[in-house]
Amino acid sequence: MLAVVSDSLRRIAEDVDAANTRQLNMRPPMTDVDFHSRFYSGTDVTLEVVERVRRILAEQLALAGARPEDNLALLFPDTPFAEICWEIGEKVGLKFPDQVLAELDGTLDNLIRTTQSLIDGKHCGA
Repeated sequence: MLAVVSDSLRRIAEDVDAANTRQLNMRPPMTDVDFHSRFYSGTDVTLEVVERVRRILAEQLALAGARPEDNLALLFPDTPFAEICWEIGEKVGLKFPDQVLAELDGTLDNLIRTTQSLIDGKHCGA
């Protein structure tokens, strides 16, 4: 009985993830250059970090339409956020320390800025 309930909850979570992906991907597409210009122009965030983070989200979550304010941890409750961070770390050659993972708020903006901060060696939790 417990296995049936667990399987049902897993399928519901997968359905929620799929629905959220579809909803976010219905937004007008933005190139990485446009995304960086619109949301990170005049900041320390580089185009390269934006490109890499967005590429990983596309690979891991089939997600192309996320905006900085989107809380990925809430939108994709079945996807361990630490796995996304690990993938990003692999691509950019860094590790997200446990303290840094604990400080992430789940938003795309926080993920992008934290990644940049770790690359720059500016994050105090590193």
